[in-house]
Amino acid sequence: MISILQASVFFLPFSSALSFTPCPLLGPAFPPFSLDTGDKTIAGTLENLTKGFDTLVAKSTGPHGDISPNTTFSIALFSSDAGNAKDEPFFWQYHHTAPTLNKSPVGSHTADKHSIYGIGGLTEVFTVWSLLTGDGDQVFDDPVTKYLPELVDATGQHDMIEHVRWDDVTVGQLASHMSGIARDYCSKDATLQTGPAEAGLPPHQAIHMPCCGDGSKCDSSDFIRHLANKTGVAPAGGTPSYSNMAFQLLGYIVEKRTGKPFSKVLQHDIFDILGMTETSIFAPANTTAGIIPVSKQASGWLAHHEGDKASKSLFSSVKDLARAGQAILNSTLLSKPQTTRWFKPVSHTSNPANSIGSPWVIYSAGSYPDTSMVDIYTVLSNEGNGESLYSSYLGLVPDFGVGFAILSADNKAPADLNAHADLIGDVVLEALMKTAIEQAAENFGGRIQGFWYQFVYCC
Repeated sequence: MISILQASVFFLPFSSALSFTPCPLLGPAFPPFSLDTGDKTIAGTLENLTKGFDTLVAKSTGPHGDISPNTTFSIALFSSDAGNAKDEPFFWQYHHTAPTLNKSPVGSHTADKHSIYGIGGLTEVFTVWSLLTGDGDQVFDDPVTKYLPELVDATGQHDMIEHVRWDDVTVGQLASHMSGIARDYCSKDATLQTGPAEAGLPPHQAIHMPCCGDGSKCDSSDFIRHLANKTGVAPAGGTPSYSNMAFQLLGYIVEKRTGKPFSKVLQHDIFDILGMTETSIFAPANTTAGIIPVSKQASGWLAHHEGDKASKSLFSSVKDLARAGQAILNSTLLSKPQTTRWFKPVSHTSNPANSIGSPWVIYSAGSYPDTSMVDIYTVLSNEGNGESLYSSYLGLVPDFGVGFAILSADNKAPADLNAHADLIGDVVLEALMKTAIEQAAENFGGRIQGFWYQFVYCC
């Protein structure tokens, strides 16, 4: 048995190390600053950012990896403080049109702020937002069966080891990928992509299920009846596990709570209020502004799966996404306390640098402990080959009231946008920290006639 003295000696090195670790209050280190694109620091940063993307496009490689020369993309940076950039919902934009886009027989051949792309998984942000614009996040604690009791009815007396315990799943767990249910209802898994033999798996027996695609009659009752009997991948609340099906259920819950079709809720409660005229559920009929590589079919422009409405159905432009990002940062549709709660993690992930939110993936930036931690709330969508050629990335930095949107389309495979996002982070975050310090010094600096000292101990 280890004595108390021995235990004290054992933990002493760890205690000593932790006692010297800074632990200031979480949040912005300096007051909000006013955005001025003519400011020397900001102007120089935006010029360097443009040069950085020019180089990335010219060389198809950069400090964070290679990019495809076939990728057409649009980027916008926006701020909750419009400053002197009030004529647009963003204060910087960059667009690159890949030469291969000219071969497409339909759509626009030039990318700009009005260009329409499929935004895929970024749809999830609007689904959660539509829940919160109702009665707030109190709904997150409700069991899913409060709104969809048929999940339990369809499960019946089945073995709960082989089937999801739906009474244990909450609405909040659906919104934060913590429900433990599978990723996709009609997933394109290894057996479907390559065949079971090539994948080294036993023979696969086809199971006929409604996939809610074009021409198939598949309503919420059909989906829930089949979903109720699917095996989960983890216990509810146990671990983050991405699920499009969870958001399909959230769409049904929105409809149950509002008594309106999900598409009308998004249109009336979000798009119309914010003036997002370039955003739609599924692709617009007019292809004039559409970025459509190869063809409408191959690009995913024609994708129309009813079950994807709440998970990956939206099409939009960087201009509209900048409007949405500004509105989230400014609490335009929610109360400030509600937005503050929305910008908080729900769980750790297996990567110690990342946490999970609703539906955010949260990256911790900054050079801790030399600088304060800066959390970036992101959603990245890259559906994979065979589904679409679109990728998208949304990032929000509440501490600085800024964000970015990246939309892209490739003619071969969905682009990996991490190299683009990391370049923005490298160049912009440092400049924003410097600007916040400079403006704080101007606003609050003064002559020191003495000194005072404060120590905040939070850990």
